[in-house]
Amino acid sequence: MAIHQLQQRLQSIYEIETGHAVADFLVSDEAVKNLLTGGSSHLRETVFISELDEHLDITVYLHADIVTHLLDDNPEQGLHSGNVEDFCLATEGISHFLKLVWHGEYDRSVSLIELELQAEIDKFVLMHMYSSEQTSRVKSREIRKLLFDTVDFHADLHMQELERYQCANHYAGKYCRALERLYIHRDDSRNMLRELRRFYRLPLADKLRRINALN
Repeated sequence: MAIHQLQQRLQSIYEIETGHAVADFLVSDEAVKNLLTGGSSHLRETVFISELDEHLDITVYLHADIVTHLLDDNPEQGLHSGNVEDFCLATEGISHFLKLVWHGEYDRSVSLIELELQAEIDKFVLMHMYSSEQTSRVKSREIRKLLFDTVDFHADLHMQELERYQCANHYAGKYCRALERLYIHRDDSRNMLRELRRFYRLPLADKLRRINALN
């Protein structure tokens, strides 16, 4: 299952083990999504969070077409223009889920901007790794250009949401450019993994300082 493979790959990159399968928290029923969002029909991926009596309830919504598409056209077997959009949406949802669960296990708070920042980085890292393992390779600068230089934001976003996405995209782009310069161009995957694992565990303020220090 492509969703399970994406989760396992991210957990391996960051050396984390949540003990939970995102598939157990996954819904693809659009009626459920509309009920939870009040009818935000444009959303094809989102994560719902509620907290009750110190327990965190998480629901990951992915449109049914995304799940089916990734099963039929698995990005692990070939990442290309036909499946990259759904790959990015699935990666975003799984990234949010893992970050929420990991922070919850350590009783650490996590902000929306940090979730978005990590998801953008995760897309770049996974796309680079998948591409490097496949016959038809895409250069890291092309991946970075796709994710950070030609990105469009949905017109229905509120100003606060738009600013959050723009900020996350900006800092993730800076961080991924540093990864490219320091590790990818030098074919130094071992030290890149060390950097990624250390970065994952930093508080948001330290993440931003780390990004600025690398650029």
